[in-house]
Amino acid sequence: MYDFHHPDHVRVIKRLIKEILEQGYLIYVADEEELVLTRSRNATAILDAIGNTEATVINVVDPLIEDRIGHFLLVHDNSMYAEEVIADYGWVDNNSYNVMTRIDNAVVNEESSPI
Repeated sequence: MYDFHHPDHVRVIKRLIKEILEQGYLIYVADEEELVLTRSRNATAILDAIGNTEATVINVVDPLIEDRIGHFLLVHDNSMYAEEVIADYGWVDNNSYNVMTRIDNAVVNEESSPI
């Protein structure tokens, strides 16, 4: 079970997970030291894995090529501000830049609407 201190952080993280999964990608979750979840499309399992860390890297993997296209760095429960949960994101090439930016923008643009 995930344990976040700020409900707004959970909202942002859920939106991010939803957006990645809806676009057909797999999620790998890593904490500060190791992978804690691989090849997942289970939103509850992903959220639980994230909730057991203070900083999380969500690796976004294209299942068609079995390769990472980018990542999101989450730093949660470290700030009162939900917009600071996604601390950074990266991509591997121009095509994945477009995908990762689209995902990030979708999460940021939904910030004012309920889940």
